[in-house]
Amino acid sequence: MAAERPVSLVDQWARATHHGTVVDGAGGELTLSWCDREFPDPEPGTCRSRGLATDRFCRIYRLREDRVERLLVGPTAAGLDYSELPQPVTLIGGAAPPPPPGPDFGSAGSGVGIDPVGLAIDDDDRLFLADGSTRSVSVVDLWSRRLLRTVAISSPRHPDRTPMGLAHRDRVVYLVTHNPATLMRLTATRGPEELPWPGAIGDLPPGAQPCRVAVLDDGTPVVLFAEPDGSGWLIAGKRTPAAVGPASDIAVD
Repeated sequence: MAAERPVSLVDQWARATHHGTVVDGAGGELTLSWCDREFPDPEPGTCRSRGLATDRFCRIYRLREDRVERLLVGPTAAGLDYSELPQPVTLIGGAAPPPPPGPDFGSAGSGVGIDPVGLAIDDDDRLFLADGSTRSVSVVDLWSRRLLRTVAISSPRHPDRTPMGLAHRDRVVYLVTHNPATLMRLTATRGPEELPWPGAIGDLPPGAQPCRVAVLDDGTPVVLFAEPDGSGWLIAGKRTPAAVGPASDIAVD
């Protein structure tokens, strides 16, 4: 009989898919319940459209409450040792001073006071950041670490129009807004321009607002609407909106 091969339970738990559980990176314990004070639950009826994006070097960019962070994960074929992952680098925002520049990427400015609500990176490694506090979208070139431009989403006609979710296809970025509900398209150098809705939004319940957008392989936008009670609706192409359950349980970007 072959000798028994030692198995690390911590490693097996870390490789597994988790729903309602997490592996503590320091002690290795499997945690079934915890309280994350850094991310309080949003108010009922709100739709917080935070997100993730990756550049061409597979580096991960994520939105936090007041910043954009970049994470280096590395090869995942043999699993991840979470205790060995480097700390995230704050690129934009954050109340604390930015960390010293790393060996391959430095801080991209302070940006204190931002409310990041949407993130996308196009095929040229231009980062598009939707800011709810200024009702604008900023375009940052990740190669030169330079701000290319900032586009106002609000206007004299729509002073309360606020950007929400972003998604990209090739070099085009799609944007959905609140107040009023709008679907837009822009690039690193042009736009934004308003687009017709891909579905019959007149069939949606009163009060439903778009909060996220994704793009199919053929370029068709798919938009997630959320009602004040948290219910979600998807529209795509010329289809009738389809109910999809609580919007907080859906990730489409």
